[in-house]
Amino acid sequence: MAVLLFLAAGCARNVRPDQAHEEGEASWYGPGLYGHKTASGEVLRPGTLTAAHRTLPFGTCLRVTNLGNGRVVQVRVNDRGPYASGRILDVSEAAARALGMVGTGVARVRLEPCSDHSSGDAPAGEESLPLASAARSAQSTGPGMILAVDSSTLTLSLAVGRPGEPAPLASARHGPPSKMSDLLPGAVLDLLASVRLTLDDVQGLVVGLGPGSFTGLRIGLATVKGFAYARRLPVAGASSLAALALECPEDTPLAAVAVARRGELYVGRYCRSGMRVQALAPEEAWTESELTRWLEAEPAARVVGPAVHEAAEAIRAAGVPAARVLQSPDIPSAWALAQLAELPPAFDLQALSALEPHYLRASEAERNPKFPPLPGPVPAARIRGEET
Repeated sequence: MAVLLFLAAGCARNVRPDQAHEEGEASWYGPGLYGHKTASGEVLRPGTLTAAHRTLPFGTCLRVTNLGNGRVVQVRVNDRGPYASGRILDVSEAAARALGMVGTGVARVRLEPCSDHSSGDAPAGEESLPLASAARSAQSTGPGMILAVDSSTLTLSLAVGRPGEPAPLASARHGPPSKMSDLLPGAVLDLLASVRLTLDDVQGLVVGLGPGSFTGLRIGLATVKGFAYARRLPVAGASSLAALALECPEDTPLAAVAVARRGELYVGRYCRSGMRVQALAPEEAWTESELTRWLEAEPAARVVGPAVHEAAEAIRAAGVPAARVLQSPDIPSAWALAQLAELPPAFDLQALSALEPHYLRASEAERNPKFPPLPGPVPAARIRGEET
């Protein structure tokens, strides 16, 4: 019999249907508040499926349905709010991603009591697995787990879950000052341990191909490829910029931007439709002025990504309204990568060897005239949907 866990402070409570069944607007929160205590005394951490409700007891397990797109997630109440008029729930960032409401910020939802959950005290200070049902799912029979990694920015994104699920079993973000090479192996083990999984449970791997940090991409891809080769696991890659677009408003031209170097951006132009993204043009390296000219020419377009803050001054100077600059997602989500990538059915050495970072320009070292490139073939990125 599976062990049902909460790896978080507090315990889930049985709730009568009339206490929890309601419809209304939900919003989401999290960035800027991580590390702070919620009203229950629990510390708010990234990757947890939690929520704030005005009256329901702490630990209440709720099934939340986004009435706009049908996506569902289960959350645990650990905070009080929301206090904006007309809203009935504030969900965590991870829950908002699962519900597909990060880009819109607000969604009309239905709240219902979870169909099955239990209670139990959790060890203080451990990363939370918010739902007992998720813990049981992690240990039940069925499709193997996918481990997804994005190291294209200075913030590492990790997720583990079942293929096809809208939300991972667990996810985590780790930012500077830790070095990616020191951080990645231990962070993967910690993530798996948080849902009582081990490396033996992982049956497939997904990695972000960038574009982004040269060093981060090399470390992330080398780690994933080494693991896949040693364990003979299928592996796939996907564009980190496309992963950003997957969590943005639908049917809207998007410029997903990442930092290339000072004054220069990596840009992917996409349009999201459901759980797919369509490339409007090949990914490129642009100057900030090229980005602002495109935004001026595309009045319906939005811009999003980790380079938004670096380009903020140029965007403001061009007169682009603040509403067109999306503050979230701020980094590519590892689980968004998992939803975009197409894993091969089995280990494929040729596909593994062909997997390369998606570099859009030469590194600074390669541009140095003192060190001309050696003769040989030029590696090319292999991204789903691109012809090779």
